[in-house]
Amino acid sequence: MIDNVPIKVHTLDGKSITLLLRGIILTYIEKNWAAESSVDVPLELIKISTLKKRNGNRLILALLSFIYVPGFFYIIYCVVKLFYKNPSFHIAEIFIFAAIVFSSLTFLALFIYFLIKQENILLEIKNSNTKIDFWVHKKNKNNIHKLINEILIRQNNLDDVAPFPMDIITIDYFETPWKKIIILSLLITFPSIIFENFWLLIPAAVPFIYYLYISLLKLRCPKNIRDAYKLYDKKQWLQAAKRVDECLQDFPDFIELKLLKIDLMLRLYNFNDAENLLAEIENELDSNLLQTIQHEIIIRKRIHSRQKIFK
Repeated sequence: MIDNVPIKVHTLDGKSITLLLRGIILTYIEKNWAAESSVDVPLELIKISTLKKRNGNRLILALLSFIYVPGFFYIIYCVVKLFYKNPSFHIAEIFIFAAIVFSSLTFLALFIYFLIKQENILLEIKNSNTKIDFWVHKKNKNNIHKLINEILIRQNNLDDVAPFPMDIITIDYFETPWKKIIILSLLITFPSIIFENFWLLIPAAVPFIYYLYISLLKLRCPKNIRDAYKLYDKKQWLQAAKRVDECLQDFPDFIELKLLKIDLMLRLYNFNDAENLLAEIENELDSNLLQTIQHEIIIRKRIHSRQKIFK
Protein backbone atom coordinates (compact mmCIF):
# COMPACT_ATOMS: atom_id res chain seq x y z
CA MET A 1 0.00 0.00 0.00
CA ILE A 2 1.14 3.51 -0.82
CA ASP A 3 -0.88 5.08 2.02
CA ASN A 4 1.04 7.34 4.44
CA VAL A 5 4.21 7.04 2.34
CA PRO A 6 5.65 10.56 1.84
CA ILE A 7 6.92 11.11 -1.70
CA LYS A 8 9.12 14.12 -2.37
CA VAL A 9 8.88 15.70 -5.82
CA HIS A 10 10.29 18.80 -7.51
CA THR A 11 7.93 21.14 -9.32
CA LEU A 12 8.76 22.76 -12.65
CA ASP A 13 9.41 26.09 -10.90
CA GLY A 14 12.02 24.50 -8.61
CA LYS A 15 10.00 24.04 -5.42
CA SER A 16 10.23 20.86 -3.36
CA ILE A 17 6.92 19.43 -2.12
CA THR A 18 5.83 16.22 -0.43
CA LEU A 19 2.82 14.18 -1.59
CA LEU A 20 0.99 11.96 0.90
CA LEU A 21 -1.99 9.74 0.08
CA ARG A 22 -4.30 8.82 2.95
CA GLY A 23 -7.53 7.07 2.07
CA ILE A 24 -9.28 9.21 -0.54
CA ILE A 25 -7.45 12.39 0.47
CA LEU A 26 -4.21 13.58 -1.14
CA THR A 27 -2.12 15.89 1.00
CA TYR A 28 0.66 18.01 -0.43
CA ILE A 29 3.09 19.73 1.92
CA GLU A 30 5.30 22.62 0.91
CA LYS A 31 8.12 23.89 3.11
CA ASN A 32 10.44 26.84 2.75
CA TRP A 33 12.88 28.67 4.99
CA ALA A 34 10.16 30.61 6.85
CA ALA A 35 6.86 28.71 6.54
CA GLU A 36 5.13 25.40 5.95
CA SER A 37 1.78 24.77 4.31
CA SER A 38 -0.28 21.59 4.19
CA VAL A 39 -3.25 21.15 1.85
CA ASP A 40 -5.76 18.26 2.00
CA VAL A 41 -7.48 17.60 -1.34
CA PRO A 42 -10.35 15.13 -1.93
CA LEU A 43 -9.53 12.81 -4.81
CA GLU A 44 -12.64 13.74 -6.80
CA LEU A 45 -11.20 17.25 -7.24
CA ILE A 46 -7.96 16.02 -8.85
CA LYS A 47 -7.40 15.73 -12.58
CA ILE A 48 -4.19 13.94 -13.60
CA SER A 49 -2.26 14.50 -16.84
CA THR A 50 1.03 12.87 -17.85
CA LEU A 51 3.17 15.01 -20.15
CA LYS A 52 6.62 15.15 -21.72
CA LYS A 53 8.59 18.39 -21.51
CA ARG A 54 12.15 19.64 -21.88
CA ASN A 55 13.76 20.63 -18.60
CA GLY A 56 14.91 24.25 -18.87
CA ASN A 57 17.28 23.81 -15.92
CA ARG A 58 19.39 21.51 -18.10
CA LEU A 59 19.74 24.22 -20.75
CA ILE A 60 20.78 26.78 -18.13
CA LEU A 61 23.31 24.30 -16.73
CA ALA A 62 24.63 23.72 -20.27
CA LEU A 63 25.10 27.44 -20.94
CA LEU A 64 26.77 27.98 -17.57
CA SER A 65 29.31 25.27 -18.42
CA PHE A 66 31.34 27.99 -20.19
CA ILE A 67 31.70 29.66 -16.77
CA TYR A 68 32.07 26.94 -14.16
CA VAL A 69 34.30 24.59 -16.19
CA PRO A 70 36.94 27.31 -16.97
CA GLY A 71 36.60 28.42 -13.33
CA PHE A 72 37.42 24.89 -12.20
CA PHE A 73 40.53 24.79 -14.42
CA TYR A 74 41.56 28.24 -13.20
CA ILE A 75 41.43 27.00 -9.60
CA ILE A 76 43.65 24.06 -10.55
CA TYR A 77 46.04 26.45 -12.32
CA CYS A 78 46.22 28.59 -9.16
CA VAL A 79 47.06 25.49 -7.11
CA VAL A 80 49.83 24.65 -9.59
CA LYS A 81 51.20 28.17 -9.18
CA LEU A 82 51.54 27.54 -5.44
CA PHE A 83 54.10 24.83 -6.17
CA TYR A 84 55.68 26.46 -9.22
CA LYS A 85 56.12 30.18 -8.63
CA ASN A 86 56.78 30.95 -12.28
CA PRO A 87 55.07 28.29 -14.43
CA SER A 88 55.89 28.46 -18.10
CA PHE A 89 53.48 29.97 -20.61
CA HIS A 90 53.20 26.52 -22.17
CA ILE A 91 51.49 25.20 -19.00
CA ALA A 92 49.00 28.09 -19.12
CA GLU A 93 48.26 27.27 -22.75
CA ILE A 94 47.55 23.64 -21.79
CA PHE A 95 45.08 24.73 -19.12
CA ILE A 96 43.35 27.18 -21.50
CA PHE A 97 43.05 24.51 -24.19
CA ALA A 98 41.75 21.94 -21.70
CA ALA A 99 39.19 24.45 -20.36
CA ILE A 100 37.90 25.18 -23.89
CA VAL A 101 37.66 21.49 -24.81
CA PHE A 102 35.98 20.37 -21.60
CA SER A 103 33.60 23.36 -21.64
CA SER A 104 32.54 22.50 -25.18
CA LEU A 105 32.12 18.80 -24.40
CA THR A 106 30.16 19.57 -21.21
CA PHE A 107 27.91 22.00 -23.08
CA LEU A 108 27.31 19.47 -25.86
CA ALA A 109 26.47 16.66 -23.41
CA LEU A 110 24.11 18.82 -21.35
CA PHE A 111 22.47 20.29 -24.46
CA ILE A 112 21.74 16.80 -25.78
CA TYR A 113 20.43 15.95 -22.31
CA PHE A 114 18.19 19.03 -22.55
CA LEU A 115 16.78 17.91 -25.93
CA ILE A 116 15.57 14.67 -24.34
CA LYS A 117 12.06 15.29 -23.05
CA GLN A 118 11.45 14.37 -19.43
CA GLU A 119 8.27 12.93 -17.99
CA ASN A 120 6.27 15.24 -15.78
CA ILE A 121 2.88 14.94 -14.13
CA LEU A 122 0.28 17.68 -13.81
CA LEU A 123 -2.27 17.57 -10.98
CA GLU A 124 -5.07 20.07 -11.50
CA ILE A 125 -7.40 20.82 -8.59
CA LYS A 126 -10.94 21.64 -9.64
CA ASN A 127 -12.75 24.70 -8.26
CA SER A 128 -9.39 26.43 -7.75
CA ASN A 129 -6.48 27.76 -9.76
CA THR A 130 -4.05 25.37 -8.06
CA LYS A 131 -1.85 23.21 -10.26
CA ILE A 132 0.96 20.90 -9.16
CA ASP A 133 3.31 20.25 -12.07
CA PHE A 134 6.32 18.12 -11.11
CA TRP A 135 9.11 16.09 -12.72
CA VAL A 136 9.38 12.31 -12.53
CA HIS A 137 12.96 11.36 -11.68
CA LYS A 138 14.45 7.89 -11.74
CA LYS A 139 14.94 7.69 -7.98
CA ASN A 140 11.24 8.22 -7.21
CA LYS A 141 9.71 7.04 -10.50
CA ASN A 142 8.29 3.78 -9.11
CA ASN A 143 6.70 5.42 -6.07
CA ILE A 144 5.19 8.21 -8.16
CA HIS A 145 3.68 5.76 -10.64
CA LYS A 146 2.29 3.66 -7.77
CA LEU A 147 0.79 6.81 -6.26
CA ILE A 148 -0.81 7.94 -9.53
CA ASN A 149 -2.16 4.46 -10.29
CA GLU A 150 -3.60 4.19 -6.78
CA ILE A 151 -5.26 7.61 -7.09
CA LEU A 152 -6.85 6.61 -10.40
CA ILE A 153 -8.12 3.31 -8.94
CA ARG A 154 -9.62 5.06 -5.93
CA GLN A 155 -11.19 7.75 -8.10
CA ASN A 156 -12.99 5.00 -10.04
CA ASN A 157 -14.28 3.51 -6.77
CA LEU A 158 -15.37 6.77 -5.14
CA ASP A 159 -19.08 6.08 -5.61
CA ASP A 160 -18.72 2.87 -3.61
CA VAL A 161 -16.53 4.10 -0.73
CA ALA A 162 -17.14 7.85 -0.34
CA PRO A 163 -19.89 8.48 2.23
CA PHE A 164 -20.68 11.86 0.64
CA PRO A 165 -19.31 14.08 -2.13
CA MET A 166 -16.82 16.77 -1.18
CA ASP A 167 -15.75 19.80 -3.20
CA ILE A 168 -13.62 21.76 -0.73
CA ILE A 169 -9.97 21.64 0.35
CA THR A 170 -8.46 22.46 3.74
CA ILE A 171 -5.26 24.43 4.22
CA ASP A 172 -2.93 24.66 7.22
CA TYR A 173 -0.27 27.36 7.22
CA PHE A 174 2.50 27.80 9.78
CA GLU A 175 5.01 30.63 9.84
CA THR A 176 8.35 31.14 11.60
CA PRO A 177 8.28 34.92 12.15
CA TRP A 178 11.83 35.38 13.45
CA LYS A 179 13.31 33.89 10.25
CA LYS A 180 11.36 36.31 8.08
CA ILE A 181 12.44 39.22 10.27
CA ILE A 182 16.13 38.29 10.01
CA ILE A 183 16.05 37.94 6.22
CA LEU A 184 14.04 41.16 5.81
CA SER A 185 16.46 43.07 8.02
CA LEU A 186 19.48 41.73 6.14
CA LEU A 187 17.97 42.80 2.81
CA ILE A 188 17.26 46.28 4.16
CA THR A 189 20.81 46.50 5.58
CA PHE A 190 22.51 46.06 2.19
CA PRO A 191 21.80 49.63 0.94
CA SER A 192 23.37 51.13 4.07
CA ILE A 193 26.51 49.03 3.48
CA ILE A 194 26.70 49.91 -0.22
CA PHE A 195 26.09 53.64 0.23
CA GLU A 196 27.88 53.78 3.64
CA ASN A 197 24.97 55.67 5.15
CA PHE A 198 24.16 54.91 8.80
CA TRP A 199 20.67 56.41 8.59
CA LEU A 200 19.63 53.71 6.14
CA LEU A 201 19.95 51.20 9.01
CA ILE A 202 16.88 52.67 10.70
CA PRO A 203 14.37 50.82 8.43
CA ALA A 204 16.26 47.60 9.18
CA ALA A 205 15.68 48.11 12.90
CA VAL A 206 11.90 48.46 12.54
CA PRO A 207 11.15 44.69 12.16
CA PHE A 208 13.36 43.89 15.16
CA ILE A 209 11.67 46.56 17.28
CA TYR A 210 8.25 45.24 16.31
CA TYR A 211 9.24 41.64 17.09
CA LEU A 212 10.70 42.76 20.43
CA TYR A 213 7.48 44.60 21.23
CA ILE A 214 5.37 41.49 20.50
CA SER A 215 7.75 39.37 22.60
CA LEU A 216 7.44 41.78 25.53
CA LEU A 217 3.65 41.64 25.28
CA LYS A 218 3.81 37.84 25.43
CA LEU A 219 5.91 38.04 28.60
CA ARG A 220 2.89 39.54 30.34
CA CYS A 221 1.09 36.19 29.91
CA PRO A 222 1.61 33.45 32.53
CA LYS A 223 4.43 31.01 31.75
CA ASN A 224 2.08 28.03 31.21
CA ILE A 225 0.18 29.93 28.52
CA ARG A 226 3.41 30.94 26.78
CA ASP A 227 4.58 27.32 26.91
CA ALA A 228 1.30 26.14 25.41
CA TYR A 229 1.66 28.47 22.43
CA LYS A 230 5.31 27.47 21.99
CA LEU A 231 4.33 23.79 21.84
CA TYR A 232 1.59 24.68 19.36
CA ASP A 233 4.10 26.49 17.13
CA LYS A 234 6.29 23.37 17.27
CA LYS A 235 3.26 21.26 16.24
CA GLN A 236 3.47 19.16 19.40
CA TRP A 237 -0.30 18.92 19.62
CA LEU A 238 -0.68 16.44 22.48
CA GLN A 239 1.78 18.23 24.79
CA ALA A 240 0.19 21.56 23.92
CA ALA A 241 -3.28 20.20 24.74
CA LYS A 242 -2.08 18.98 28.15
CA ARG A 243 -0.55 22.38 28.88
CA VAL A 244 -3.77 24.14 27.84
CA ASP A 245 -5.76 21.93 30.23
CA GLU A 246 -3.40 23.00 33.05
CA CYS A 247 -3.86 26.64 32.10
CA LEU A 248 -7.66 26.34 32.04
CA GLN A 249 -7.62 25.13 35.64
CA ASP A 250 -6.08 28.47 36.63
CA PHE A 251 -7.94 30.59 34.05
CA PRO A 252 -11.28 28.82 33.40
CA ASP A 253 -12.85 31.88 31.74
CA PHE A 254 -9.99 32.65 29.32
CA ILE A 255 -11.82 32.40 25.98
CA GLU A 256 -8.63 32.44 23.85
CA LEU A 257 -7.40 29.32 25.64
CA LYS A 258 -10.68 27.53 24.97
CA LEU A 259 -10.44 28.42 21.28
CA LEU A 260 -6.88 27.08 21.24
CA LYS A 261 -8.09 23.89 22.90
CA ILE A 262 -10.75 23.46 20.18
CA ASP A 263 -8.07 23.88 17.53
CA LEU A 264 -5.89 21.26 19.22
CA MET A 265 -8.81 18.86 19.55
CA LEU A 266 -9.39 19.08 15.81
CA ARG A 267 -5.73 18.31 15.12
CA LEU A 268 -5.94 15.34 17.51
CA TYR A 269 -9.16 14.17 15.77
CA ASN A 270 -11.18 14.60 18.97
CA PHE A 271 -14.19 16.08 17.18
CA ASN A 272 -16.91 15.28 19.73
CA ASP A 273 -15.11 17.06 22.57
CA ALA A 274 -14.42 20.00 20.25
CA GLU A 275 -18.14 20.29 19.46
CA ASN A 276 -19.05 20.06 23.16
CA LEU A 277 -16.57 22.75 24.15
CA LEU A 278 -17.76 25.00 21.35
CA ALA A 279 -21.37 24.55 22.55
CA GLU A 280 -20.29 25.72 26.03
CA ILE A 281 -18.82 28.99 24.77
CA GLU A 282 -21.03 29.72 21.74
CA ASN A 283 -22.84 32.54 23.56
CA GLU A 284 -19.53 34.31 24.14
CA LEU A 285 -18.48 34.25 20.48
CA ASP A 286 -19.29 36.47 17.55
CA SER A 287 -21.79 34.79 15.20
CA ASN A 288 -19.36 34.87 12.24
CA LEU A 289 -16.56 33.31 14.31
CA LEU A 290 -18.96 30.67 15.64
CA GLN A 291 -20.09 29.69 12.14
CA THR A 292 -16.48 29.58 10.93
CA ILE A 293 -15.46 27.18 13.72
CA GLN A 294 -18.55 25.02 13.20
CA HIS A 295 -17.78 24.79 9.49
CA GLU A 296 -14.13 23.95 10.27
CA ILE A 297 -15.19 21.10 12.57
CA ILE A 298 -17.51 19.64 9.92
CA ILE A 299 -14.87 19.84 7.16
CA ARG A 300 -12.07 18.36 9.28
CA LYS A 301 -14.36 15.54 10.44
CA ARG A 302 -15.16 14.70 6.82
CA ILE A 303 -11.49 14.88 5.83
CA HIS A 304 -10.53 12.53 8.67
CA SER A 305 -13.28 10.02 7.81
CA ARG A 306 -12.02 9.94 4.22
CA GLN A 307 -8.41 9.47 5.36
CA LYS A 308 -9.36 6.25 7.15
CA ILE A 309 -10.86 4.62 4.03
CA PHE A 310 -8.74 1.77 2.56
CA LYS A 311 -6.84 1.34 5.84
